[in-house]
Amino acid sequence: MWALDRDSGQFLWATPFPFDVPEYNVSDIDVRTGRTHINWNSAFKKEGERHIVCFQNTKSYWAIAYDPKNNSAYVPYHDACLDMTADSTKPLGFSDRRTILRPGSDPDKFATIAKINLSTGDVSRIYAQPQAGNGSALVTAGDLLFWGDVNRRFRAFDPDTGKILWQTILGGIIETSTITYAIDGKQYIAVMTGDGQSGTRNPVALTHVNTARGANAIYVFALPRK
Repeated sequence: MWALDRDSGQFLWATPFPFDVPEYNVSDIDVRTGRTHINWNSAFKKEGERHIVCFQNTKSYWAIAYDPKNNSAYVPYHDACLDMTADSTKPLGFSDRRTILRPGSDPDKFATIAKINLSTGDVSRIYAQPQAGNGSALVTAGDLLFWGDVNRRFRAFDPDTGKILWQTILGGIIETSTITYAIDGKQYIAVMTGDGQSGTRNPVALTHVNTARGANAIYVFALPRK
């Protein structure tokens, strides 16, 4: 995770995300300059060599959320790594490329929401579960954090503690796209469900669910007026 001055591009800080482990694909970052050093222990050097490289599709394509009130980012992620074998006969130079649990990790905390202090880079993990999630994070001015998973659960959390404040079960996998808007002073939350390769190819042992297929829909919820 990197922080740069948006006007000058000056390097401010960087922290391994989500964890600093021996299999991480970066070995070091110079905290004065931001210069990055590759972990050559994880690089292929000969045919048939096999490596576990962390991380893989950890952050992926779903959006993170930013809360200006506490200068924090909310990042849903998967604690997953990549198991690869060098194979020069393949177009990309490898075979048997598959996503696995990070060695030594807790399967019950595979999908997690991290809260990152953007002033310091400190990472707090405020919520975790075994089921994977492809939903975007969304924070509101009313101190709510929304996120959904492949188990069709759409939830509102306390953004400080990660406590579940509300939840519902939708008809399909929650895929990115969570937005909020207002009409005539009433606020709404909209989320989309549907299929997707990354949504349905998580390791079966990690999801603990039979993912719903073909349930493409848009759901809209109204927030109560204060």
